[in-house]
Formats: sequence, C-alpha cells, structure tokens
Amino acid sequence: MAQTRTATPAPVRGLVALLFAFLTALILAAPAWAAPQLDLVSRDTTAALPLIRKDYPVPNDGGQVFYIQRSPNANTVVYGTRVAGGQIDPKAPVSAYWRRFNTGGEAKALGGLERRMAYGVNAQPNGDGTYRVTFRALPAKSMTLRMEGGRPALFMPMGNAEARLIYAYLDVEDGLIPSVTGLKIVGRLPSGQYVTETYRVKGGEL
Repeated sequence: MAQTRTATPAPVRGLVALLFAFLTALILAAPAWAAPQLDLVSRDTTAALPLIRKDYPVPNDGGQVFYIQRSPNANTVVYGTRVAGGQIDPKAPVSAYWRRFNTGGEAKALGGLERRMAYGVNAQPNGDGTYRVTFRALPAKSMTLRMEGGRPALFMPMGNAEARLIYAYLDVEDGLIPSVTGLKIVGRLPSGQYVTETYRVKGGEL
C-alpha cells in the first residue's frame, strides 16, 4: 500500500526559512576573530622546575616539545614533532593532540575549532632545518623549533635570553564561551635555571 506523505504546513516552512535567514545573517555579521591581548605581570626564575598543578600528570611522549595544562581539568594538549635522519621531518614539523588524563591518558586528535582557534599551531621552514612556530591563539609570540643535543626542542626569548620551552598553564573561566584570563609560560634558560612568565589575558575566548 502506498504511503501518503503529509505536506509541511506553509507557516512552518516560512518559519524555518526565516530562522535560516536569521542564522545566516548572524554568522555573516559576526566580527572577525581577534587574537587575545597579553599583559606581562611578572617574570620569575627558580632553580627547580615549577609545577603549577602538582596534582596533574605530566606527559612524556616521544618527540614532545611542549604541552599546555588548563585549570578546568587534567586534560593536556601536547605538541610534538617527528625526527627523520637526525632532522625534523619537514612533512610534520609539529603537531598537536590531546592527552585525556581525565579518562586514562589516551591520545585524541584536536577538534576542528580547537585547531583553527584555540590550540592550533603553524610551522614555517627557515631554510636551515629550523622552523618558525606560532600558535593560532598567540600569533604575536614567535618561537623557533630546532634540533638541540640530538633532540627536537622549542625555543622563545624570555627576558634577555632564549629559553627552551617546557609547558604553559591556562587559567580558564567557565561560561557559555570559556575564556582564558591568565597564562603562565615555563622554560629553561641556558644557565640551567627555570623561568616563568605570567600574563593577564584579555579577549581569550576559546
């Protein structure tokens, strides 16, 4: 027996069309995403590596050059690279992924929006085997990825010296749109001391 389809009433079709048009206009009218503003609060040096959250696990993956911890939970974003023939692999100079420490520490790919805005990373070759690295959320901070002592490492000026980066910690304020309100970057100086830069963050919506 043939089934009879019930036509959608015209008022409902009109409402759907109106809603679609409203959402389209809202997306087109949305302001362009702007990078957050960082205000340096302090720069401190210590003899030992500062652990901002001693209750959080610390990743130790092969090829790891940096990681980001966050205040809401122990899930951590890890940045790593591959080495081929003693050099950084130009096909994958640096990549980012989650370590889901809240559920056993398994690796998981970043989501599309996380790659484009929050935790994405870009690496451009300098032509000498090193790479200029920028994070999507911090385009003003330029870093250098290179081999050091046979291992890949990420470097950034911190004060008057270049430091090998270790990790960062984000203070995240919960809400409809989570927002980063504070940032700490931890690195190691050529002297062997550790340096921590603390920033206030404005406009750090994730």
